[in-house]
Amino acid sequence: MPVWGEGACQACALPPLEGYTNGCILLGIQARQARSMPPMSSTVRQLLPRDARRKSILEAAARAFARSGYAATSMQEVAAEAGVTKLIVYRHFEGKADLYRRALGRTLELMAVALEREMEQSRSGAAVRSVLSVGRSHPEALRLLFVHALREPEFADFAAELRDRVVDLWMPRIPLTDDTLRRWGAEVAVDHVWTAVRVWLDRGDPARDCEWAERCSAGLYAMLRAWAQNPEASTQRA
Repeated sequence: MPVWGEGACQACALPPLEGYTNGCILLGIQARQARSMPPMSSTVRQLLPRDARRKSILEAAARAFARSGYAATSMQEVAAEAGVTKLIVYRHFEGKADLYRRALGRTLELMAVALEREMEQSRSGAAVRSVLSVGRSHPEALRLLFVHALREPEFADFAAELRDRVVDLWMPRIPLTDDTLRRWGAEVAVDHVWTAVRVWLDRGDPARDCEWAERCSAGLYAMLRAWAQNPEASTQRA
C-alpha cells in the first residue's frame, strides 16, 4: 500500500512553506545548564523564529494525534515529536485541546496555500490537485482532518464546522439556482473530492498523481454539468 507522503509526482507536490528551513541555526547547550543537570538528549535542537516553531509544533501534533488519537497522546509526546520541551509547546498553545483544534485549522491553511498556487498556474482541477498535494506533503495532517477528527466526540463538531467552511467556498461553483439544491451540490462535491483523494492516497501510485487528478477533475466537472441540465428535458429524451 502506498505511503501518502512518498514518491509524489513533482508537478503536484506542494513546495515547502516559508519559514521552515530559512534562517535556522544550531542551538548549543549552555555551560551553566550542563553543570546543573545531565543532558536529556544528544540531539541538537534548532532555534527557529516564533512563527516557524509554531508551525513545526502543529505538524508534529498532527503526526502524533493521527498516530495515537487525542486521548492517548500527551503533550510530552507532542513535544518529543516536535523535538522541543513541553514548556515550549505550552508557550505557543493553551493546552492539548487548543493544539488539536489549531492543528486541524492548519490543515485548511495548507490547502488554501496549495489552491492559490494551483489557480495561479491556471491548471485544470485546481481543487482536486490542491487537496492531493497536501496529502502527499502532509499526510498525517490531512488524515487527521478527514478521518480521525470526526471520530473524536470532543472535536467532531469543530471538524464539521471546518468542513462547512469549505462547502461555503464551493457554493458559487455549483450551477444550480435553488439554494437548497446548491447547498446539497456543494456538500456532495466536497465529499466526493475528499473521499476520492483519500482513497487514491491509500491505493494509488504516486507517480500517476497527475493522471489521476485529470481523471478525477473530469468526473467532477461532468457531474456539475449534469446538474445544470434541465431535468424535465432529460426525462423527455429518456
